[in-house]
Amino acid sequence: MNDNTRADDITLTTVRLDVTYKDGHKGAATAFFYEFDLTKGKTTCLITNRHVLKDASTIVSNAHPAIDSEGYFPNLEYSCEWKVDITEKGLLFHPDKSVDLAIMIVGPAMEEHYKKDGIVYCYRAFCKSSCPTNEEILQITVMHDIVMVGYPNGLSDEAHMMPICRRGMIATSPLLNFNGERVFLIDIACTPGSSGSPVIAYDSIWEKLENGQLRKIDQARLIGIFSEGNTTIVQGGTIPQDSKTPQPVAVRVPYGIGKVINFECLDDFVPLLEKFCK
Repeated sequence: MNDNTRADDITLTTVRLDVTYKDGHKGAATAFFYEFDLTKGKTTCLITNRHVLKDASTIVSNAHPAIDSEGYFPNLEYSCEWKVDITEKGLLFHPDKSVDLAIMIVGPAMEEHYKKDGIVYCYRAFCKSSCPTNEEILQITVMHDIVMVGYPNGLSDEAHMMPICRRGMIATSPLLNFNGERVFLIDIACTPGSSGSPVIAYDSIWEKLENGQLRKIDQARLIGIFSEGNTTIVQGGTIPQDSKTPQPVAVRVPYGIGKVINFECLDDFVPLLEKFCK
């Protein structure tokens, strides 16, 4: 991801995770590509939440092969399925158990697919330079527009395996740890399945060229990872149809406030990856 990222590029940063858990139930979530810069080179990982992978047995995901050898244009009519046994090495949880983050190292598997089957995946990865600088983060404060890319309730464009983009705004300052956690809040429509989605400050700015003309530059800054949405409990009872006693009902209803893990928490994985990849 560079400083002139097209909106369509952002839709290639994520994959849907279809997770089967040890107790047999299934769920859907989101993960996105992130490239860590390590001592021995770059390592591509998928970022998602700790609660998504905790107690999971297998993960199935899909990624697009590329039409061209440079991996730029995706073949949207076809996708390659990954099936990951998470008991294997390559899964790392954030060292602080209170931080709801986990990563899957996928770079080596993608290289193996290329060597074995000639598959070049078409995706876009965030990296350290995709995150705000110390100066930029001061400009990204409450009421700043944001975009979240993912799979709410597992919803996606099934024909092309593409995600859903949603707009919202920052609700509490990213510079402050909300209630002492390394998180901030956003005001956005959020549902299960969005867990692990990248939260992006997406801005269009105008740059003046030497000839006096203006050039539009789209900036996508990764400011955090969606963790969970807040809900309120609505209580009531069933309406009996046969004069039997009403049964109490309690329903959790989301009210559009989501918790986002600060992007700086991704840096904490670097020492773990250095040790894993040495």
